[in-house]
Amino acid sequence: MPIRMSFPLANTAKPVAGPVGVNVPLDFTLTNNVSSDLALEQMQGVLDFVQSIYINNFANTKALSITFNGLQYQINVAAGGWGIYPVLGTAGTLSWTATSVGAGLLVPTIMFNVAVPYFKG
Repeated sequence: MPIRMSFPLANTAKPVAGPVGVNVPLDFTLTNNVSSDLALEQMQGVLDFVQSIYINNFANTKALSITFNGLQYQINVAAGGWGIYPVLGTAGTLSWTATSVGAGLLVPTIMFNVAVPYFKG
């Protein structure tokens, strides 16, 4: 029988500062991979964690994937797709890597510290 482990999750927590969204555009104008984090926003107390993300890949003719480090949770958005997706991330600094080969544009995203219902357009 495999060993079962538990680990702390930031999800389903109530934010102290109330609901907040942070605009985090993914800039694919010069590269196919974008890596970043919310360390500054977390340090400034803007938000402590992320539970949902809005991704607008509508203008992109290429698929997009974003992987959140820690649990390696991945969200895939089809070319021309958009939606609000749940985020599973471990406690601590939230970091990610997004990939869209040959996109050459900015993809608007908003990261929320509250659970927003899943919707895909």
